Amino acid sequence: MGKGRISKSREENEIKYKVLFELAPIGISVIDSKRRIIEANKYLEKVARISSDELINGKHNIRKYLNSNGTEMNLNEMPSSLALNENRIVKDVEIGIINSDNEIFWTEVSAAPLDEDARHAVVITHDITEKKFLQNKLAECEIKHRVLYENSLDAILLISSDYSIYDANPAACKMFEITEDKLCSRSLSDLFDTSDQTIADALKADLVLGRFFGEFYMIKNNGVKFPVEISTLITKNTMGNPLTGVIIRDISDQKLVEEKLKESEEKYRFLSEQSGLGIGLYSPEGEILYFNKKALSNIGGTIEDYSGKSLREVFGDKLGRIYLSRIRKVVKTGKSYDFEDSMQTPTGKLWFLTNQTRVCNNRGEVIGVQVLAQDITEKKKTEEKLKKATEELRELTNHLQEVRENERGKMAQDLHDDFGQRLTALKMEASWLRSKIDNPSTDIVKKLNDILVQIDNTIESVRRISSGLRPSILDHLGITAAIEWQVSEFTKSTGVISTVSFTPGEIDIDNKISISIFRILQEALTNIIKHSKATQIEVSLKSHTDWLILSIQDNGIGIVRADKNHKKYFGLRGMKERALATGGILKISCVKGKGTHVLLKIPMKRADQNQL
Repeated sequence: MGKGRISKSREENEIKYKVLFELAPIGISVIDSKRRIIEANKYLEKVARISSDELINGKHNIRKYLNSNGTEMNLNEMPSSLALNENRIVKDVEIGIINSDNEIFWTEVSAAPLDEDARHAVVITHDITEKKFLQNKLAECEIKHRVLYENSLDAILLISSDYSIYDANPAACKMFEITEDKLCSRSLSDLFDTSDQTIADALKADLVLGRFFGEFYMIKNNGVKFPVEISTLITKNTMGNPLTGVIIRDISDQKLVEEKLKESEEKYRFLSEQSGLGIGLYSPEGEILYFNKKALSNIGGTIEDYSGKSLREVFGDKLGRIYLSRIRKVVKTGKSYDFEDSMQTPTGKLWFLTNQTRVCNNRGEVIGVQVLAQDITEKKKTEEKLKKATEELRELTNHLQEVRENERGKMAQDLHDDFGQRLTALKMEASWLRSKIDNPSTDIVKKLNDILVQIDNTIESVRRISSGLRPSILDHLGITAAIEWQVSEFTKSTGVISTVSFTPGEIDIDNKISISIFRILQEALTNIIKHSKATQIEVSLKSHTDWLILSIQDNGIGIVRADKNHKKYFGLRGMKERALATGGILKISCVKGKGTHVLLKIPMKRADQNQL
């Protein structure tokens, strides 16, 4: 009866062992002293990434195995070999296995002798590949954090809940000029300027809450105060106790720059307000950043009415686009530009001369465009008055010239018609009287002959004076004939070689324009006689589609540019005024020793205006 119960109990144990052997979520195997697998459960195949056939054939012995340090193990170092060779239990040995694809997976292996003479060992194998991966990642993170912690330029403190300093990085020791041991023996509150208790209390409260960011003054070991920027974050140590990480950045240089910047801005504002100019500062995109008081008084309103607004919002779409294009041009080219603009202001229409200049920071980056506006309204009014007076004077001059030309024409006509006829009649009377004298040798005949010669000379003088006042050829035969006659007379009186050309051969233009051209020619020829010492001249008159062009070129000594404003050159000014009266342009170019070139250009529409 007893033997039956023992047999039944053994049977039940064997069944339980078998169930446990097959269903356990770990690899279980029995191995002999020659590392042959005597028995193995199915899970071992999964854990060891090997099939049962490969286990039976001993393929597990030709694999490569690594210890926890990553160095290769020989088979005598395996837990099963140690357990049998040394007849002891070997626990929790980390082993890396390299499969045929050179992939590494990790196991944790324990082995124990199965019988007294250590011929067999039972081996327990756990898959710890994921655990190992996480451990490695954790180790990498710890290394990275340690590197950042040790090499950070910012001071880092770990603070416990009672504000004692738990740990400090090298930057913190350097910042506070104290050793790590001494720094960690202090409380966080010892490092702050607690003269303002409100700030100190607020800081402590925020530190307890966990997240904080702000600026404070802290104290170095030598008692010197310095500004810092602090940020904090609650964390926990390995024991689960809360710690506050405090990152401290010394902002002394930043504060110094901010103070200098503030000082510079104050100086800029002071100078801008005292300059008497309207000053504006715009972003590169055309956004209004600043107007001084003078600018605001010009356009009305306060800085709040304009700050942050675009040019198009303030000045309207049309003007805004123009002003924005100027801003972009200044930003792009880096050059300074001047503009004149009129603007309707609360006090009326004003004129401004604006200078626009690009503004850059110390890194050369464009931060805006400065616009200086000078009120030139009074100057513009004076210019308008001067322009109006000049136009009125020019109109008066043109009127006087026209009156003079008319008077010259009348005088020339009177001389020709009246004096000429009277002198001709007188000559006829003297000739008749001489024919009635019988003795031609008498003194009376001789005297009559002298009188006839004087009468002929007088007739020639009247003709010459009449032509000088207004050549009848200009009125009767036109400008081309008048130019030919005048140049011919010039050649006769001076001996200067001259050539004349016309394109086309006949040019028919308004009488007033003809007179202006003729008078300019006369003045040019007069200047050649007086000043040029020329030996040759070329005169041409050309009619094109758009322009009537008179050209007078000599080979004389030329006119010194500095002498053109001398009073003896008033004739040149008169020529230019006559050209302006016709709507034309007069250019006088000269090179000393190479002659002078007079070029008159009159629009054809102006020249033909009375020919309709």
